[in-house]
Amino acid sequence: MRIKHLLFPLLISGVVLSGCQKDHSNPVEPGHENAALSADSARTEFSKILSKAVYNEPDLRNFIKVKALEQFDNDYDVFYPFVKDEIVSEGQTFRTILEKYCDDPNTLNKIEEELPLLNILLPDLTAFFEFSADKWNSEEKEIAVTALNRNNDPHVIYGNGERMSTLEPNEIPGFPILVVKNSERLKKKNDIKVKGAPEKLDYEFVDNAFDKRLNTKATPATSTDNEGMIVGAWQEFGVDPQYWQRDYIYYGMSHSNPKDGQLNPQIREHIEMIKFEPSILYTISDQTGDPFLKDNHQHKSDDKNPLSYDQISRALWTDGNFEFRIYVSKGKRDGNSAAAQSIVMNVHPTEIFRFRKIKHKIKGGGWFHRDRHTYWIESRDDIESKWYFPYNGAGYPLEKWDVAQEAMNLNFQIFERDDSETIEKSYSYKNTYANSTNFKIDIGLGNIIKQIVKLDLGFGYSSNKSTEKTESTKIVTTKTSDDLGSLTLYFSDPILRTSSGKKKIDNSPWFFSDAYTISNGAVTMQVLPKKL
Repeated sequence: MRIKHLLFPLLISGVVLSGCQKDHSNPVEPGHENAALSADSARTEFSKILSKAVYNEPDLRNFIKVKALEQFDNDYDVFYPFVKDEIVSEGQTFRTILEKYCDDPNTLNKIEEELPLLNILLPDLTAFFEFSADKWNSEEKEIAVTALNRNNDPHVIYGNGERMSTLEPNEIPGFPILVVKNSERLKKKNDIKVKGAPEKLDYEFVDNAFDKRLNTKATPATSTDNEGMIVGAWQEFGVDPQYWQRDYIYYGMSHSNPKDGQLNPQIREHIEMIKFEPSILYTISDQTGDPFLKDNHQHKSDDKNPLSYDQISRALWTDGNFEFRIYVSKGKRDGNSAAAQSIVMNVHPTEIFRFRKIKHKIKGGGWFHRDRHTYWIESRDDIESKWYFPYNGAGYPLEKWDVAQEAMNLNFQIFERDDSETIEKSYSYKNTYANSTNFKIDIGLGNIIKQIVKLDLGFGYSSNKSTEKTESTKIVTTKTSDDLGSLTLYFSDPILRTSSGKKKIDNSPWFFSDAYTISNGAVTMQVLPKKL
């Protein structure tokens, strides 16, 4: 069988397959202590069955590819409970096809009972090997299957039901492969199991950020329109504490039009750029499943420089992404606190850090062996931060900001999220409110706000310009999440500090090089107002 010959020569050291699979359930769930299969053995058994099915069923291979490309959870996942009863070919469902390759007809029942979050991932290996969901030629039957289990044992590779080889936890497969694992993006709505009817389990996303159906977010107006508006605000008011650039954007106010500005409801602040200082690595790489920097990466090749900078950079990190949560809150003038807006930022370490210098040593392999290349970072001082541009420069949109009814400051609380018990924390912030006499709110029928008018520029001409209140906001996080501190943006803060214009770094989007940023020493952000 050709797959045997594919497996052994193509193994290269790397980081794609991590040996620590995060189970959101115990290996044997409560109420199933006598189950014949543990979670690990169930995943392994499913891998064997799936490997036989995909080897022999071309329609199933194509079905899995199509489902993965849908990216229903914003990744190349095929969530088994959602697709098992879908028709694949000639009246056969995914499940009935798998049943043909089970020695015991009850095996699938046991697997489904033990693994309510059973998932099939098509990994993106294009940094090392030409395989991904869109590059997979599903006409070819040679594709391996492995399971990500909780232990750190080597991953067993199956082809057509046979054990073909193993991969160490930090090795990259150099061949097409499917990975059987638990979904980390979905959870059960409850832990109640309906006996004999696992298909009736209800699921929900761990966070709305994983729900592709919600990706139809409001997008900013054209870059040119927003750029002109932002530059116009700087040209009108410059950096002067008496005048606010946001008055120009939110209320259409200027030196020639200094009174009775009407709130533009289409304006939203956007987190345009964010970066994290390398000093926080010790903090955020502290839990099982967090990416961390490897001691070195080894690669065998007779080429002098076999890997690109990007390939080496990815290989020097263990598998996985950092998941940051940004909670944005603002005080309400009426005292009714609103829930903080939650923004999820899921990034690979190479998206937020770069290496200034990578060491490279070559050890000759002799007559019968290839040379061994070893890459490593000599010091953490060789790591530097890089700007991350959400949505490729479109930015994370924030909720509407109305300083007539809300505080003049936005509060940002930032965490690196780790999986553990959910808890609620209370955070206190000093909120500033502009004098209400500088605003006029017109109420229409049914007490619906008709329009909001700002009477004068800045704080206006009242002697009592603002008041401060210490108010609290509740945030739901997890016990082991790493708190990276808070940031505060004021409505009166400048948007641009100079007119130096836009630039780009390497392949980044164009950005304002001298826009105002907020920082706490660990995290730095650029937040800009844009028209939707």
